[in-house]
Amino acid sequence: MRSLVRGASLSIILSLVPQLHGAIITYSNRTSWQSSFAPPSDFFVDFSTFTQDSSFRTSAVDTGPFALQQLGTGSSQNLVDTAAFNLMDNNGTNYAANKVDPNTQVKMNFLIPVVAWGADFYDAIPGLIDVVLSLDDNSTVTYQPSAIDGFFGFFVNDGRAVTMITFRAAGAQGQHFGLDDVEGKFIPEPSTWALVASGLALAFLSRRKLFRR
Repeated sequence: MRSLVRGASLSIILSLVPQLHGAIITYSNRTSWQSSFAPPSDFFVDFSTFTQDSSFRTSAVDTGPFALQQLGTGSSQNLVDTAAFNLMDNNGTNYAANKVDPNTQVKMNFLIPVVAWGADFYDAIPGLIDVVLSLDDNSTVTYQPSAIDGFFGFFVNDGRAVTMITFRAAGAQGQHFGLDDVEGKFIPEPSTWALVASGLALAFLSRRKLFRR
């Protein structure tokens, strides 16, 4: 009978692993964001490997962990900007120069879905840019950067992952913005979930034994 109870308890714990988390949490501080997941991050893209301007207006620009591509027409920007700069972000280094309007969006497709992502935004006027997360359950969630120049990041802790980010105009007005120091964490491998489940199961069984004494 005890083995049946233990087996049932273990099954319950395993089934609850993805639900033990909350939802999607957003951050405006990189240090706080980094503390939300197990370090280190899986990628950090500062565009320093680009030696010349690389447009993603008509075809994607691949950075390794993600690719940038414009959707629609009408933008004279949407490129990885290198020295001498067309525009300049606050770091004065290579960055992605983006322009969105009602007819133009920019998408960031990930090689592997991510559970955590963050970047520095420049000239991102609050209320004019939507950051749309496309999740692996076919749902979407929309956020907006809260500062003109600053960090914006998110952590998905409910078992889902983000497959793509779309940057779009929040209204009828177009808006340009810079994107730099893009950092992220890929979705954990199934083996990682198994280790988490095993650890929770052992902790649960140890606690039951302690209470029986």
